[in-house]
Amino acid sequence: MENDKDYTDLIDRFFDDELSDMELEGFDSKVREDPAFAARVALEHSIRKGAAQLRSEQADQAYAAYRKKMLWQKSILALASVALLF
Repeated sequence: MENDKDYTDLIDRFFDDELSDMELEGFDSKVREDPAFAARVALEHSIRKGAAQLRSEQADQAYAAYRKKMLWQKSILALASVALLF
């Protein structure tokens, strides 16, 4: 079980670009030689990629909602300005 935690930490450090050159060589060897480890790395990659895509989609939705709100506010201000002129 301790080995699982070590592997999890190692994989996290790999994706966070925190491995030394020596650790990176060992990591690459482990991926090539251990199919189970390679599968864990691939799974973590998929999870991180999916999370990034979800964050991007949420950001796009939030920006679209913001733009819509700003459009309404500008429209109301324009109407109020016209009303004040007449």
